[in-house]
Amino acid sequence: MRCPRLEEIPPAPAGRSGWPWTEASTPLPDQTPTGDPWPLISIVTTNYNYGRFIEETIRSVLLQGYPNLEYVVIDGGSTDDSVEILRKYEKWLSFWVSEKDTGQAQGVNKGITRCRGEIFNWLNSDDQLQPGALVEVGRRWRLHQPDFLLGEAVTIEASSRRVLRRWKPRAPRNVLDFLWHSQEGLEIAQPSAFLRLSLVREVGGVREELQYVFDWALYLQLMCARRGQLKIVSMDAILSRCLSHPQAKMIKDMPQVMEEAEHLCRAVLPSLHPLERFILKQQMEWNSLPNQISRSMAQGEGQLPRLLRLLLRHPQLVFSRFYWGAMRRAI
Repeated sequence: MRCPRLEEIPPAPAGRSGWPWTEASTPLPDQTPTGDPWPLISIVTTNYNYGRFIEETIRSVLLQGYPNLEYVVIDGGSTDDSVEILRKYEKWLSFWVSEKDTGQAQGVNKGITRCRGEIFNWLNSDDQLQPGALVEVGRRWRLHQPDFLLGEAVTIEASSRRVLRRWKPRAPRNVLDFLWHSQEGLEIAQPSAFLRLSLVREVGGVREELQYVFDWALYLQLMCARRGQLKIVSMDAILSRCLSHPQAKMIKDMPQVMEEAEHLCRAVLPSLHPLERFILKQQMEWNSLPNQISRSMAQGEGQLPRLLRLLLRHPQLVFSRFYWGAMRRAI
């Protein structure tokens, strides 16, 4: 499907302007300069009761100006106005359904079964593509023929639209590099990470037993399955924006997110080479130390001896300002 023009889709609700309400991306010609079709990009959006956000998400995909798009929306049985919005745009959707599922991961996998593109990504219903994002993806994909294309992203506050963070991921060189930087909080911005669909199918899609880090698990699974053979390309263009709001899983459920990520790290340890395993264990231990310090401080009396014992077990704490701040409070 060619992306529709602005005048072809429903008008923006009253009071909405700018991208993607009253503005559209500059369209690409139907064919590449060599006369070939542009690679088919398949996008899946999963949604559950995010009617206040999903229309903006849908418009940000439809108004990309890309000539070869497949757009699938999987709704988990919403009880708000989400289905009404989907019906409003169903003429331009390749497929949509609203039915109960076990969570977002299952929704992504349902969408994958409906996709037939060369390039694949999913987009949460509270995230949006930036203007011209798919044009950039199509051009870079045609130029580099990667398996994994990483772009930049921004996190913005949902009500004020103030930019809170800019994600600038780089291509990891190997499995350990990916795990190391993920542990440091420099993880890939999922809405800006485009994959070769055939490889996603090859590993069975995303893991449905996970609720939070199934994107990270998918990237890790691909890197382990194709050690040294996964072609990863980074691009210096902002492809998406992620909304920050109190109901976002990564905000309201952060302890569960961290627990699931740590469990996944520990599960992958046996498959790593001995040196990789040792380095990752050290990194995980270092990342857990602030929690250990906080627990020591919360136990009341005897804080100083506990902190000293912690330093003996982990001498690297001598370089931690957080540790010395706790020591000052204990003294």
